[in-house]
Amino acid sequence: MAKQADLYSPDEVAKMLGIPAIRVFGMLSSGELEGHQDEWARWRIPARAIRRNRHDSKPPSGPGGSSEDDAEPRIAEEGEAPSSEEITQTIENPSEEEGQQEEENRERRSQSGIGVEKSSEVETADELSFGGNRETPDPEAAPVKTKGERPPILTFVLGLASVILLVAGLALVAFYVLNQESQDVATNSNDPEDFNVPEIESPREEMAEIVAADVPEDKTLWITVPSMARIKDAPVPDTHGEDEDALKNYVGIHLEGTGFPWQEEANVYLAGHRLGYPATSSWLGFWDLDNVKKGDEVLATDANGEEYTYEVFTSFVANPNDFWVTAPVPGKNILTLQTCTLPDYSQRLIVQAELVEEEA
Repeated sequence: MAKQADLYSPDEVAKMLGIPAIRVFGMLSSGELEGHQDEWARWRIPARAIRRNRHDSKPPSGPGGSSEDDAEPRIAEEGEAPSSEEITQTIENPSEEEGQQEEENRERRSQSGIGVEKSSEVETADELSFGGNRETPDPEAAPVKTKGERPPILTFVLGLASVILLVAGLALVAFYVLNQESQDVATNSNDPEDFNVPEIESPREEMAEIVAADVPEDKTLWITVPSMARIKDAPVPDTHGEDEDALKNYVGIHLEGTGFPWQEEANVYLAGHRLGYPATSSWLGFWDLDNVKKGDEVLATDANGEEYTYEVFTSFVANPNDFWVTAPVPGKNILTLQTCTLPDYSQRLIVQAELVEEEA
């Protein structure tokens, strides 16, 4: 390893070679000039590198001339390079002003908590920042991206996504408005106040002709559906579809104008809320009508105590204006259960069962 006396700083080399110090840093960074960084990250250049660089930079002498002969006049003009002893003395014995400045720097570092290694990194960064070649940038080179600047394609994609989201939001609002309007005329609704069932055109007088002589005076039926949680011996009054008091206070109603179990070829039409009113008998009355499957039983009892057993044979979804679901089925005595569909309550869920047994 070279001795301290054989090593020079970039400023000293710049004076020896007669070039700016920044050029020396550039030569060190590019490898054009031999040198290394010490533990303080300061550049140190050996004497041989200076001689070699000085030799390479000398213009060739005339024919037959010696470059060494021309060296002395050149050095005389530029000024003799300081000897190794002088450099060593300068390094070992800095001026009083420099020593005082160095002492103040060390005190500031110790007070601010910045270690020697940290300051070395700063010095290295400073040297590297001045060491590179500062050439004029190529105008055709790729432009430097500003922080936060988005590529054009990303801007386009984000804009398109915003438009799609806006259109989707408007479509949802339109769907909601139209759906609310359709619910106003639907047979069932998510609002119990809007609940209604089909209106039967046949007057009560016509139905009276097919009623047997021993018809119960009280038309109330007691219904049990084993596969439904809340339909257990539940009273169901005979009333019209706009009787909100009955729809609120009972699990369901028997639609006025439709058949009864004691009639032949009757369609005993029962309707109830899917949600209903909280803290009343209608609350979640027909909520689990979806659980009723083909082959399940539906039990009905009239005011005279006669029991009727029905067996489910079909279930389907009907539109609000499908009034045919209330009509009798030729050759059968059936019972129909109706409630609204989920999740929008816009249609009717229909479950039908056929009478299979009658006990007095």
